[in-house]
Amino acid sequence: MEKTMAYISANYQHPIKVSDLAKYNCMSVFHFCRVFKSMTGMSPHNYLIQYRLSMSRKSLQVNESIFNAAIDAGFYDSSHLIRNFYKYMALSPESYRLSILKKSKIIQ
Repeated sequence: MEKTMAYISANYQHPIKVSDLAKYNCMSVFHFCRVFKSMTGMSPHNYLIQYRLSMSRKSLQVNESIFNAAIDAGFYDSSHLIRNFYKYMALSPESYRLSILKKSKIIQ
């Protein structure tokens, strides 16, 4: 799975299909998903979403626009980022960005 993680890290900005990851590991899709989930605790799709969200959070922390953070992290558009941000983080990207900016102003 290390080479799969490296592949995701290098290509997260591009569309990645689970079937492509399975081929990359010379496994069937079903077997790949089972092995991946047993090693990471989440499905390949959820792992990719989580990885992209972590990349978008880094962009938002430096006051990048939501659209640019979405595209740079590999989401289709800003609404795709917003929908997943709400789902996994329970707040909007804008709220997250503003909270980070307020914290950084307090610290400075």
